[in-house]
Amino acid sequence: MSKARKYTVVDLFCGAGGLTLGFRLAGFKPLLAIDINHEAMLTYRRNNPDVIAIEEDIHKVDAERALDRISNKFGDATVDVIVGGPPCEGFSIAGDRDPNDPRNRLFEELIRFVKVMKPKIVVMENVKGLLSMKDPNGTLTVHRIIKSFNDIGYKVKYKVLNAADYGVPQIRERVFFIATRLDVPILFPEPTHAPINARTLDVFLGKRVSNTLKPYVTVWEAIGDLPPLAPGEEKTVYEKEPFTDYQRWARKGVPKDGLRNHKAVKHRKYMVERFKYIPPGKGLKDVWDRIPPHLKPKKLYGARCRRLDPNKPAFTVTAHCLDEMIHPYQHRAITPREAARLQSFPDWYVFEGPHVIFHSDPRQDQYEQIGDAVPPLLAKAVAEAVKTMLDMVFKRGQSY
Repeated sequence: MSKARKYTVVDLFCGAGGLTLGFRLAGFKPLLAIDINHEAMLTYRRNNPDVIAIEEDIHKVDAERALDRISNKFGDATVDVIVGGPPCEGFSIAGDRDPNDPRNRLFEELIRFVKVMKPKIVVMENVKGLLSMKDPNGTLTVHRIIKSFNDIGYKVKYKVLNAADYGVPQIRERVFFIATRLDVPILFPEPTHAPINARTLDVFLGKRVSNTLKPYVTVWEAIGDLPPLAPGEEKTVYEKEPFTDYQRWARKGVPKDGLRNHKAVKHRKYMVERFKYIPPGKGLKDVWDRIPPHLKPKKLYGARCRRLDPNKPAFTVTAHCLDEMIHPYQHRAITPREAARLQSFPDWYVFEGPHVIFHSDPRQDQYEQIGDAVPPLLAKAVAEAVKTMLDMVFKRGQSY
């Protein structure tokens, strides 16, 4: 085996490709990806033209045939890692948490592919609510997941990671399962960022940290260079230079006229007037008593109409971010590009499909694709820990 070997990855439930991009940024070679959503797969294929992309219900995909397709395209390539983020609506505390929701069993499809492809390591991501979810028999889902991996010869550990700890300008906690059949310790990434300047921080998450940790990336450090927009306006040219390292990273390799997905929703006039009452860091419920009756919605949803604080990381970007996130200074919802920046997608990553559609539409608009994705910089941190595990065996000269 050559020392220059590039480890490979297969992405199940790939969506728009956040996990794939993170592993690619860490030096992995993506081989194959599967997802049922057409619009997400349009985005995936545009940004990953070298990957076998299967648009299909995963229940209908034959794992043996998928492995054959890898062999036919990539020769003797083996699958080092399988990653996947099964749809999380059944586990989310924001949903109904129905124990009979069929989506709660989608991790079993991931297990089915693991049995056939026999990767060295498996990474599964989901919402933190999964840890408290039970099946109809009262068994914790997390225990079923662990047993399913153990039954096919994989040891497994899980940990809740916060995306902001890894340079993502967003507070987003997700649980990651890492399973392996290798004789190595299971590793999770160490934080690279802290809530405040680490040089003045004595204790972080219960343990001492070095002064090499960087402060969290804030909303304005992430999106402050993007052109201002009026509701309904779109711009494709950067109007000022980046002024933070994060912005320079996001724009690397993108020409001045190469800005994409930076289009604002054309709000009704009363919506714009409503936004004007909401200061940075506050939501509609915080100013409810100050808003004139004719500007109030019929129902008050606490998660909706919250203006981003420019000096802090964003709250969690979700599939409903269009309804939830107001620009820090402009009286409009954020654009898909601004949402993508908060998710840590670089600007060269273009999102396909409709700009915005009603939530009842089965298609996924750009906002939903972005909100459902795993932040690439978080995925990159996990991928680097996984790479260290693979390197341990490789350096020992042991057989996989």
